[in-house]
Amino acid sequence: MNELQEITDYIHSMKIKKTIFGGYEREDVLVKMGELTSMFQRYIDELRKEEQEKQKQYQIQLGAYEEKYSGLLAVTEQFSQMRETLHDLEKNLTDAEALIKNETDKSE
Repeated sequence: MNELQEITDYIHSMKIKKTIFGGYEREDVLVKMGELTSMFQRYIDELRKEEQEKQKQYQIQLGAYEEKYSGLLAVTEQFSQMRETLHDLEKNLTDAEALIKNETDKSE
């Protein structure tokens, strides 16, 4: 059973002592309110603990994603450099073929 359900059940089953002339005994009300306060504080503490754990897991995942993104950027940069090199090689090949053709045409 979760904390909130326990609190709800406690409120529904709570029996506060009544006074002879109507109303409730002050001390008993204060005791019950103190118990409710403690229950809510435990619930809040548990929520904070869960939130801290989620935040920790988020930071771990974020670090992993940043690492992968960094690697992807490096690969993208390498790919870009390889494309430039290939473009330069294709241009050099075209120039070389043109020179060979010119030399062949001159010698004929």
